[in-house]
Amino acid sequence: MRNNLFREDLYYRLAVFPIVIPPLRERKEDIPLLCREFIRQAAGELKVPIPVFKEAALQRVSAYDFPGNIRELRNLIERACILANGQDIPLDALPIAREALPGMAPSVERSEQQWISSLPETLNLRNLLRSLERRLIQRALDATGGSQAEAARRLGLSRSDLGYKMGKGGIKIAAE
Repeated sequence: MRNNLFREDLYYRLAVFPIVIPPLRERKEDIPLLCREFIRQAAGELKVPIPVFKEAALQRVSAYDFPGNIRELRNLIERACILANGQDIPLDALPIAREALPGMAPSVERSEQQWISSLPETLNLRNLLRSLERRLIQRALDATGGSQAEAARRLGLSRSDLGYKMGKGGIKIAAE
């Protein structure tokens, strides 16, 4: 309203009864219940037996902060149901970045430090970053069988950002 991007009268018409819903990262206790419900729904939609969510998988999901909030959780569970194929949900069906989980960051940071220390003190940073970006994108595409949406998710990019970077770097999907 202050920036004249939203009509003040419309705001007050809509704000009769505001409902505040905290993000999922602030409601960790809701995650197991939501997982069970999303598994039941996904299994019904996919017409497969309801898979079992093992404790280790549930702990991994509960430890994640879900920047995409509840939609990200739902998509994650649906993907896990597809990969479970009517059996237990395996940990590898949960593509949550390990470095985003508690206790994982120090090892990632340590390996980054080792890699950086191994580089020469004089280098062409632009070329190094361009090459690194291309290789990481290609690795993600290879690992996901060319699925750009999944590769973008694994790289923490939007689908459009990945497409832009692929075009800029001349990266093609193997099937093309």
